[in-house]
Amino acid sequence: MSNIKEAGASNGVNQGILSASPNRNINIVAIDQDNNSLKRDPQLLELENKALVINDPKRRRKDMRVLEDIALQDLPLNGHQFTWERGRNTAAWIEIRLDRVVVSSSWLSRFPLAKLYTKEGSSSDHSPICLEPIVKQTWNGKKCFRFENAWLTKPLCYQIVKDKWEYDRAANITHKVQQCVEKLAVWGREITGCFKKQISSFLERAFVRLNAWFQWFNTTQSGKDESSYYWHGRDNTTIRQLNPQTLTSRFDDYPRASHPNDEERHVDLRCWMSLAADSLHSISDFLKIESVRGKEYKLMSKVFSDFELLNQMHFDKSFGAYFDFGNHTEKVRLSWKLVDGPNNILSRQLIREVLEEPILRFVPHIGYVSLFPFIWKIVPAVSCIKFTLINHIS
Repeated sequence: MSNIKEAGASNGVNQGILSASPNRNINIVAIDQDNNSLKRDPQLLELENKALVINDPKRRRKDMRVLEDIALQDLPLNGHQFTWERGRNTAAWIEIRLDRVVVSSSWLSRFPLAKLYTKEGSSSDHSPICLEPIVKQTWNGKKCFRFENAWLTKPLCYQIVKDKWEYDRAANITHKVQQCVEKLAVWGREITGCFKKQISSFLERAFVRLNAWFQWFNTTQSGKDESSYYWHGRDNTTIRQLNPQTLTSRFDDYPRASHPNDEERHVDLRCWMSLAADSLHSISDFLKIESVRGKEYKLMSKVFSDFELLNQMHFDKSFGAYFDFGNHTEKVRLSWKLVDGPNNILSRQLIREVLEEPILRFVPHIGYVSLFPFIWKIVPAVSCIKFTLINHIS
């Protein structure tokens, strides 16, 4: 091993590959951390911090003693354990491991997860070996600074930046920014901790009221079918409205079932209940509420997000849209009629006239409520119904 040639790279490279050619000349090729070969340098590099790949069938013992003298160790080979063969499919077939990789302790400490394995399928009598220097991810314990937008609501944030910016007018902008970062990082930890306490305190108070609100809706606006809801309070005796108004929904004149009764199902209210149950479940989970109510909201949220159940209740396949359900007919109109008024005086008024008996059916009116399942993401992204709804929007 007396005739050694070494190829290096620019300063800072502290690992390389040593290979022996058949004429006993040994070359070292420096590689960077990404295992990329760097430009060769005729100058000799120190063997410390080098990874060496050796391929020399002769004088193995003497060479290994030399390697021991320079404090290198053999890397274990994964996969097939032989790298050279002769006489395959004959009685004289032999396999030998000629190629090895030896590394220094400092290189191994830098790449403790490095892997060495054989690459099979070569037409040569040598199987190539691959060295993969995997860098171990380490964390130095320092967190990256992140500015919180919530700090902007605090007047002290502005004052800190102003003070640090004006403290040393001669300093460059980089120094000023660094000073602001250091001060805000310390101050921000205290404020962020306060924010978390404030959020928890607010949610604890809000949960009580939200729970009461939800329970009121759940008991007063529920339908005949399980997990069905409809806006109560519609006037089923009116003779002056083409479609009885739904004031509680805030969509006063949206066309619902023509003949209100307790068998109605309103898709928008069911979606609102789904959103409310999911929100209350998230709050109870955040606050670690292990009560019966917390478990109840988890179960209800799961039921409301049941896509198949939603489709059974509200999806009309013939229209490809989500509708309300109820006692309905489309053949309703307002007609001018003479009606007795005060003091038996006749007056001409628009009176509701039903030309067909209503039946229980979907109410075929595409509008805002048809989009609620899509808006609240109850419709899965992979469902073809999503594209049908998008076509309705366009």
